[in-house]
Amino acid sequence: LGHEHGVFRGRPGDLRRLEDPALDALPRACLAHWAAPGGDLWFATDGGIARIRPDGVDVFTAREGLAAESIHRLAGDARGQLWLAGRHGVFHVPLRELDDVAAGRAERVTSRRVQRDQGLATLSMNHGFPNTWLARDGSLWLTARDGAIRVPDAPARDDAVGPGACIERLTFDGEPVDA
Repeated sequence: LGHEHGVFRGRPGDLRRLEDPALDALPRACLAHWAAPGGDLWFATDGGIARIRPDGVDVFTAREGLAAESIHRLAGDARGQLWLAGRHGVFHVPLRELDDVAAGRAERVTSRRVQRDQGLATLSMNHGFPNTWLARDGSLWLTARDGAIRVPDAPARDDAVGPGACIERLTFDGEPVDA
């Protein structure tokens, strides 16, 4: 069960917050969740996503290649893509690549953004009830401030994007500059 105070599991009347060191990298509040057909549970937060497997927890952030960390919606599709949406737009990541990063076979995933000219009226998905539906025709439906938005079952353009840059130190002529 995803909740504003974390992820809980157990039986009715005996729910306990899941404590795992991997989850410490993410904010506690769970904004959305998706139960994958194989039994894994995916959770979205304002700091990335987490996958809870029977044998452990995997956490993915911009460091692992997510195009954004503020994720308010997520769902998987029949083509093996995990769709993610939040205040910085909609993008998808191959589930296979997430598996590879979790297993140590790769360092980063490839995020592909959906662009406004691909049918999205808005790129911000952080308003309203956080829900995502995958329709039988393969289209993805997202809630937004102005209503429901349909993302057609067409792969996003091959505009692979990495996370935004983070400037940790700035120098000029070899001297530190205060930001």
